[in-house]
Amino acid sequence: TAQPPDVAPPLQSAPGQTLEERVQNLRKEVERVVKAPGAPLKSAPFHTASTLQSLTAGTEILILISTPYWYGVETHEGQHGWIMRDQLEQR
Repeated sequence: TAQPPDVAPPLQSAPGQTLEERVQNLRKEVERVVKAPGAPLKSAPFHTASTLQSLTAGTEILILISTPYWYGVETHEGQHGWIMRDQLEQR
């Protein structure tokens, strides 16, 4: 029988990988930190878009959307915006 559509498939992991290791790897894929102070969080993925706020160095953000030059992100405060990929680094 088929599973109901609201049931998520089991997480796939590499052989021998613990759940904690899998979670750490997923975090590396979606979490980043602002490199330099004053990084602009933009309202759209364009240099000419309005700046929503300037982020301080070390600000942790979550990647929601990835494009070749921009990330669509969310801050811990729930602010959504766009930031240039080169403004961020892995934790």
